[in-house]
Amino acid sequence: NLQQITCENYQLYIGPEEELVARFLKAYENRTIDRVAVTTADGVEHPVQFDPISDADECRYYIYNCINNYAPDLPRNKIYELSFTKFLYRRIRFFIGSYYCWNDNVNRLGSIAMKQMIDEAQSLTQISFENNHYPRVYLVYDPNFSLHILHADWNCVPYDLKQLFNNRDPLTTPDYINKDYFAECLAWLIDIPYDSFIDIMNEQKFILTENFAYKLFHVHERKLTKLGLIIEGDTGVGKTFLLKFYSLLLNAKTISDKSEDSIIPRIVQNVSLWLRTIIIEMVETQPILLNLFLKQFRNLLLNHDNNHHIQDNINQQEIEAPEGQEEATNTKENEDST
Repeated sequence: NLQQITCENYQLYIGPEEELVARFLKAYENRTIDRVAVTTADGVEHPVQFDPISDADECRYYIYNCINNYAPDLPRNKIYELSFTKFLYRRIRFFIGSYYCWNDNVNRLGSIAMKQMIDEAQSLTQISFENNHYPRVYLVYDPNFSLHILHADWNCVPYDLKQLFNNRDPLTTPDYINKDYFAECLAWLIDIPYDSFIDIMNEQKFILTENFAYKLFHVHERKLTKLGLIIEGDTGVGKTFLLKFYSLLLNAKTISDKSEDSIIPRIVQNVSLWLRTIIIEMVETQPILLNLFLKQFRNLLLNHDNNHHIQDNINQQEIEAPEGQEEATNTKENEDST
């Protein structure tokens, strides 16, 4: 039996992400989202906070109401509904960051940012690069959700949005002199040093065009929201290079990450444990073989400046075990096979 999926028989799942979206859509609707942090007479600071919504139906109401009022052209199916909510959640996390919660001087920060976020969620859900008529104004966030803006023409940035940046194009500020603005925005978004981004561009002999920058932006947004992505196009239009270049950027982030959560220290630790297991459980039980390994390591340590030459020799030579050791190894292999 075929069953039609509708909002009535297959309602939007409400988890922590959806609740957060609904919480701030509610604040946007009842016009409390523009509150600012306050300091009481006794010097106690109170950040901007909103109570969670405990009723799942109430959460659905605010999400569906947002789609109906601000994204009426969005196709009515579950895929678009889910994508819109995911893209909106990715942006609404800004409202639980310090930039918003402790804001005490930027007027209408909440409503201006929310309107832009809703427009972005709608455009990203339906975006197509088949022609050049795609949106070019996006708020960009670093990992701490401070605001930055990606644009191709300051004149196309909405007036209200310009106010968040003191009506001054960031491209004209001293921080961006002699810098590639698209590279700076993408480096900010992916959270890698600007110099690392430029180094990868130079290594690949690549010039970052406006169109390619927005494609990279969209691919990264899809990754962050864990949504699927289909890249279509004729042979030779750069589909493979787009993903290759993006993977190099992600690897640069991993390699340059010095935080405690970085994967690099864990890789080093796991490799060290693996080598330790091999040495203790396999090599130490065979003294002659252990002695051969130690001699090789000793040569490497004593000839640090000539390591590459020594490594080439090691790669080109096979370490031959003494006859007694070789016979013992062969006997062990025969026993194992039996």
